[in-house]
Amino acid sequence: MKKFLHLCCFVAVIAVMFIFCGTAIAEPVTDNLDDILCDRIYYADKYGDLKRAFGYDHDRLLQHWREYGVKEGRSSSSIYDPQFYINTYPDLKKAFTHNGQVDWAALYNHFKTDGIKEGRQASRYFNVGTYRDNYADLRQAFGTGGNNHWKYLKHWREYGMAEARNATTAINTS
Repeated sequence: MKKFLHLCCFVAVIAVMFIFCGTAIAEPVTDNLDDILCDRIYYADKYGDLKRAFGYDHDRLLQHWREYGVKEGRSSSSIYDPQFYINTYPDLKKAFTHNGQVDWAALYNHFKTDGIKEGRQASRYFNVGTYRDNYADLRQAFGTGGNNHWKYLKHWREYGMAEARNATTAINTS
């Protein structure tokens, strides 16, 4: 009975994770960080205005993300939530807030150029350190250096969610 309850809890956690993180059906993404960090299904489902305007058109949603969403501080995927990111790290809040306004584009660029390499967590659903440390096969494939952390993000988007791999301590699938 106890194993059955654990299994039920696991299934419930995964179901909730897919509701909030996007669909379990992953699409291939390029090695471009903008493409990795902007999940069209997540982005459209999170923002009804975008879904009404663009449906799930990847190119138009990615273009919106690049031109407007980044500057507006919109969450683009289960990997990148700018509100979570800035509220998790006081040094970022201090560096990217001026006169009470957050420079969301600069914050995003920080994550792309430095935050990923530093192993900073930019969403409650994904922590590159947790994901790396939980899976020896990924460490073997991608190594452990910060310059390869983007590969873990890409793997999570393409395979990890669908495989129900644990990428955060906030959601424990064991």
